[in-house]
Amino acid sequence: MIRFCRIIAVGLILLLVAAACGGDATATPITQPIATSTVEPTGLPVVTDTTVAAETRAPADSPTPTDTSTPTETTAALAAMVASSQEGNLGPNLVDGDGMTLYLYTRDQRNVSNCTGGCAGAWPPLITEGEPTSGEGLDEARFSTITREDASRQVTYNGWPLYLFSGDQVAGDANGQDSGGVWFTVSTNGGPIQTNAAVNVGEGETLGPILVDASGRTLYLFTNDEPSVSNCSGGCARSWPPLVTVDDPAAGDGVDGGLLGTVTREDGSAQVTYNGRPIYYYSGDEKPGDTNGHDVGGVWFAVSISGESADQAGAAGGQAAGDDY
Repeated sequence: MIRFCRIIAVGLILLLVAAACGGDATATPITQPIATSTVEPTGLPVVTDTTVAAETRAPADSPTPTDTSTPTETTAALAAMVASSQEGNLGPNLVDGDGMTLYLYTRDQRNVSNCTGGCAGAWPPLITEGEPTSGEGLDEARFSTITREDASRQVTYNGWPLYLFSGDQVAGDANGQDSGGVWFTVSTNGGPIQTNAAVNVGEGETLGPILVDASGRTLYLFTNDEPSVSNCSGGCARSWPPLVTVDDPAAGDGVDGGLLGTVTREDGSAQVTYNGRPIYYYSGDEKPGDTNGHDVGGVWFAVSISGESADQAGAAGGQAAGDDY
């Protein structure tokens, strides 16, 4: 009986062991799906790589924002601005939009520049790409432009081509003043501001000896003036720019230095007088030697060496007044 029971117990143990081993065997198929999961990572990186490649195209299109505003602003900036300044001892004089001093060249003719090549390198013309604009107190009607050899447009004021000077470094510099006795700053009336204005004797074709400046331009008197008092200002002074000097005027050969003097104008500048008469240029004279202002309106005359109206010997009569002055 005991033996029988042991046999049954051993049999039960064997059955339990067999059942346990059979459970491990059936677990093998479960490992199969794990192997199939390796397919997922293989496809994913490919998709990610193509996305990056697509994104790299964006910078290629980004250069499209072209700044069209920059050229427009540059063009606008090239429309020359002319203003007036009273810095230093020159009295009211012309400057550009940056405050740089402007000059005229007495070897130029009215609306004609005779400064090119190396001259223009040292004295750059005031160039404009649009119509020049004027600051307060300047007469816009006196501004114009001329076309230079290189087709650029140079600004003129009262017929004088305007220049800068390469030797000026900052606004207010006037290092070109009286350079070579032919370069001068420009008064707001449109004439040269001379350091020691020279008064010389010239020969008018029909007028005899008359007063001229250092460049040979005719000087005039106004019979409506009073002794040492100018009655020509505003529009009159732009048609008849006063002969302005910074220091004492200088007498040339044949000129009586004792008759030279100055009178202070309403803008503070010093105008040269001769025999007590304020003396002027005429904006209608094109070049040295012209006497187009003589006998204009019966009140403007070239000046004789005695300081009176020059005789119009042999002339056929006076010139009609070209304007109100």
